[in-house]
Amino acid sequence: MDKGDKIMADKIIKQSLWISIIVTIIDQSYHIARNLTHQIFDIANPETIYYIGVKFLIVFVVSFIALKNVKGSIIRLVVITSIVAAFIFSIFINYLFPYAYKFDIHLLHALGIAIGVFVTLKFGEKWHLT
Repeated sequence: MDKGDKIMADKIIKQSLWISIIVTIIDQSYHIARNLTHQIFDIANPETIYYIGVKFLIVFVVSFIALKNVKGSIIRLVVITSIVAAFIFSIFINYLFPYAYKFDIHLLHALGIAIGVFVTLKFGEKWHLT
């Protein structure tokens, strides 16, 4: 790996981390506002740790793969990343917590992921996030 490849890989890792952080903040804000389960205030509960950790990891991995492989506009990356990450997360969430959520919540996950991707890619360099 030459120096240019390393710099690009580092940038993609930073972008993916920021996307995951922003998505987690958005998701937790929604959970707190709607008084849903798996809030950061209940971090002692192993279910909450799994929920937050699995979502963070899925968003990180999907955004990393998308940023590395998908060429095109920010909107294209937003759509691909949000739909794929929300779909994968919905599989995990239905398996881990079949009693807790309905289908509509998965659509909101895609919206939160889309916002995180857009904000990071559009404003990340301005805000020195990447």
